[in-house]
Amino acid sequence: MIRFFERTIHVLIVASFFMPLVLGKDSFIFPFIVPKIIFFRTVSILMLLGFSLLLIQQWKKYRIRPTAITITISLFFLSFFLSTFIGIDWYRSFWDNHERMLGLFTLLHYFIYYLVISSVVREWKDWRMLLRSFLVIGSIAMLIGFIQRFINPDFLLNRGAARVSATLGNAIYFSGYGLFLFVLGIFLATKETVSSWKWTSIALGVLGLLGVFMGGTRGTLLGLLFGVFATCCIYAFAFRKNKTVRHASVGILALVIILSAFLFSFRETSFVTNLPAVGRLVNTSISGGTANTRIMAWEIAIDSWKEKPLFGWGPNNYYYAFNKHYRPEFLRFGLQETWFDNAHSSLFNTLAVQGIIGILLYIGIFFVPFLILIRAYRRDRIGIHLFAIGVGFLIAHFIHNATVFENPTSYLYFFFFLAFVNQQMQLPQEDNGEEKPLSKVAVAVVGLIFLSVIYLTNVNVATANTNTLRSIQAMYRAEIDNMFSLYALAESAASPHQDDIRNDIARQINTVVPQYAEQNRPQDAVKLLRFAIGESSKNRTLHPLDIRVHIVEAQLLQQLGQFTNDGALLIEAEQILETGLSHSPKRQQIIYLLTFLKLQLGKQQEAISLMQSALSYDPEIEESWWRLALAYVEINDLDNAKQTIVDAQNQGIVFKGHGKSVVDSILGAAVVEIDTTP
Repeated sequence: MIRFFERTIHVLIVASFFMPLVLGKDSFIFPFIVPKIIFFRTVSILMLLGFSLLLIQQWKKYRIRPTAITITISLFFLSFFLSTFIGIDWYRSFWDNHERMLGLFTLLHYFIYYLVISSVVREWKDWRMLLRSFLVIGSIAMLIGFIQRFINPDFLLNRGAARVSATLGNAIYFSGYGLFLFVLGIFLATKETVSSWKWTSIALGVLGLLGVFMGGTRGTLLGLLFGVFATCCIYAFAFRKNKTVRHASVGILALVIILSAFLFSFRETSFVTNLPAVGRLVNTSISGGTANTRIMAWEIAIDSWKEKPLFGWGPNNYYYAFNKHYRPEFLRFGLQETWFDNAHSSLFNTLAVQGIIGILLYIGIFFVPFLILIRAYRRDRIGIHLFAIGVGFLIAHFIHNATVFENPTSYLYFFFFLAFVNQQMQLPQEDNGEEKPLSKVAVAVVGLIFLSVIYLTNVNVATANTNTLRSIQAMYRAEIDNMFSLYALAESAASPHQDDIRNDIARQINTVVPQYAEQNRPQDAVKLLRFAIGESSKNRTLHPLDIRVHIVEAQLLQQLGQFTNDGALLIEAEQILETGLSHSPKRQQIIYLLTFLKLQLGKQQEAISLMQSALSYDPEIEESWWRLALAYVEINDLDNAKQTIVDAQNQGIVFKGHGKSVVDSILGAAVVEIDTTP
């Protein structure tokens, strides 16, 4: 029985490698994330089931041993747990949302994954099989990326993007995955004794390297360069008496340095700028673009940490910290750059949400294995290849994470790597203890418990998510009764992500209602609006600091007020927006909405004062100028409207798009309508 459970766990580990390939294209909201997490959580619980039965039979052999790596990871998760329930929104910290799904509950499954692999997989032949499997299966994603980049840019939801993502849904995830597969391929090539597998490992490793460039992520490429540099330095020192290896290592180092200097020197040429990943890296500037907003997001993380230095705001609560410390200049880079739910750096994000304790332990997850590899090599416990390549990967992945954020796939390969390193450090266990018989009753009871967990936390989540998508699709087809029936099914599944489901339906109703108005279906529109307002209100109670909920509910109330001519609804919307503004005092989007509402309610001076405050926060925002001018038009003060435009132009403001149309209308003394959708 023991051998059977061991083999079953090995099969499940291989199954986990398929997680990055799992995609719910037409079945799930966030099809690149939700099905992956559900699949992985199911596999890890089944692994825990098999592991539990092994522990019952032979505790001494399979018990978890307190190694330095395991203790560090355990302490990190303890910190994660404490920050979850000390933070400002434990529900979001525990469950997260459908877009990420990396709350404490999911992270515990990765912890289980690490512990089971570390405890069960012992022999090199089993590790070799797993490493080969990981490389081959992962290469499928790289091949899909190759198709998207060089054959069909629209393949598999890529939508013509130059930076491909394959089945991962984000080019950042794809580049990081390629980095690990490159490292894995090179490591296997050093260990393989079978010629066919050696060359296969090299070929698939090179494919992973190509994936780094196809994903075009600057931080990953930078991590790759430092990782290669570190690995070559180790080889050059270790083989300093071997001229061939020493010269090869030094040659690679020199090539990297010379090539980097050349590319930087000619960074503005069309050849270099068009190189995948390379062009973006050497032309990175902190004075504009997303690099600028990410640096500001890091600064906000530091400001937020100073406010809650010990345990932070709570995992997945950076969103709240960002809103509170929001800087108006984010809007200079477009509305899409004003919403950050993550600091776009695992280091800065962890600092903000888990405080100084969390960030030290997070760094420890990299630093402790680094020290362990050094010590093990010095004691001849491991070979030079695991030491050099392992250290190189730790450095490369750390730098990669310093500029991006964790994702389901990065946790998969990193915890697998840590389990591998951890197991390589352990001495063979001679005393395995006596094998205890396993009764059918014990198997049935344990199995029932774990299968129930899978049903309640994964099957229900999948069912609810799928029915929510179907409900939204029915709404867009104007099948109102069907929409409500499907939503009821989603709600009855008792998913812990019910708040996400409410948000999804409310946002979609807010978008679709104008279409119902155009189709002369006011009764259906009112019915949808009342329903959405009720669902949104529930979320505002659950997440009182979530300003997006405030914005959506206020817009819903505003639309309902227009259908019903009920001024009380506008007053309620005004109160909700004012509450939202108190949580993010300098956010222009709320100010713009609130200004329009106050004008509708006849609060002219308050509206003008609000717009003037938005303008004072950052006079370089074009939209604030033309919206202030438009507010003056609404109160029939055309002189101040025109003067506002003149003042803007004198300060070098150039009006474009919709703003230019508004300005041209005002200067032409025409009365224009206020755009209510900032």
